[in-house]
Amino acid sequence: MNTFSSSTTPSQTAGALMHTLDLARLRAAVALLGAEGGAGWWRGRALDRTGQAVLARLFPTAPTLAAVAAAVAAASRAHDERIGRSGVYHAFRLPLSAEAAIDGALADGGEGVLATAVQDADAARETLRGLAADAPPVDPGSEGPVAIGTADWLSGPDAPATLAALYLAALDAGRPVYPYVTPAG
Repeated sequence: MNTFSSSTTPSQTAGALMHTLDLARLRAAVALLGAEGGAGWWRGRALDRTGQAVLARLFPTAPTLAAVAAAVAAASRAHDERIGRSGVYHAFRLPLSAEAAIDGALADGGEGVLATAVQDADAARETLRGLAADAPPVDPGSEGPVAIGTADWLSGPDAPATLAALYLAALDAGRPVYPYVTPAG
């Protein structure tokens, strides 16, 4: 099943929505933990208390979504700088269909979906632990750019869990990791 396809059955749609929300939570948690106030893998403070307070005044109807969007943009820039942008995707710059699916899934209720994941560093780590619970084994020594498959893999059932496990292992080891996938086919 392609999670990001528009031709799915109702049961596939429920699974696809959960998969999409898992990717959104993953991005939010990693964006918070990898930023300046955390691991320092990239610049940005949109998800710290001050950043969230400023964005709450600018975007009063959806401050968490605004903060996560800004943090995801910062994480995307850092991933692009280390991986290179040509022909690859990563958790913060997904294929267009996946980005559209995340935006659509967060359009209604996105504040609540992401608020817990970005409440603080402990909540973000707990989000990653929850997502990584069913992950296949990952190399705990992974560091820097790490190729993890093709873009088709992103829509598979292991993607959010594997990405969460990779980021969590790297955060625990104090080593930055930038997992990426190559185009399908």
